[in-house]
Order: sequence, then C-alpha cells, then structure tokens
Amino acid sequence: MKAVEPISTPVSEARFAVLDSWGATDTDAMVWIGHMISTDDPGAVVAALTKWRSSSKGSQFPGQGFLSAPIAMGQTDVTHMVHLGYASEAEMEAWSDSLAGNADWRTFLEEINAAADYHGAEMSRTVKVWGASSSDLVN
Repeated sequence: MKAVEPISTPVSEARFAVLDSWGATDTDAMVWIGHMISTDDPGAVVAALTKWRSSSKGSQFPGQGFLSAPIAMGQTDVTHMVHLGYASEAEMEAWSDSLAGNADWRTFLEEINAAADYHGAEMSRTVKVWGASSSDLVN
C-alpha cells in the first residue's frame, strides 16, 4: 500500500458478504461486472437467478458468479450485487452477444425486473492475485 498510495486516489470502498456462487470459482477471472440492485423480496431474486442458471442457456455461462449483499457501502439503496467474472473482455462480449433474442434470457430479465430495481453496473479488472484463491474463500 505504501507504493500504491502516492500514485492513486481511492474513489470508493465497499465490503460484501457472499450469499451464493456459481461457475468455476478460481483465479482465471480477470474482468468483472457488478450489477447493483435493490429488492424488498430477496427470495424472488434468488428464485430468478436459480431458474436462469438451470435453464438451457443460463447453464452455458462461461465464467463465475456471486450474489452478494453489502456490509459497508456508504449511503445507498443497493441491497444486493450480482458479480460476474470472465477470463477476458472477449469472453464477456461473446457471452453477452449470445444472449440476444434468447427466450431463457428474456424470461430471466422479466423475472428479475419484477423482483428488483436496477441501479447500474461497474466494471473492474483483476490486476494481481495473491493469497488464497477465490475458491478457497467461498468453499
């Protein structure tokens, strides 16, 4: 941190509790998208995600995912975040492109939109990994 501090400016800090995970949890994920939502019915969010992941298309998801709840995130309406990790931006874009027009995907969007409000997304990139792998932390 002593080396990073003089050349960087923190813009936010948040801490989350992992509630659920899917996909191959390992250190191969280099690109992350965090979709921020709020809900009064977490069970409906979990049901929509579970149904999507077990669908024909959803079961083909190439990366890893986490449903998390914020522990510390400042003043926000966000109650949950869906983190999706991919090996590369190319993998992420290919997956996103494959969803266009898919009936399973449309059904998931209808169900998740009925269960939660969407507050946007953030994208990040893993620069360095050290210590325990994410699979060690989740399992």
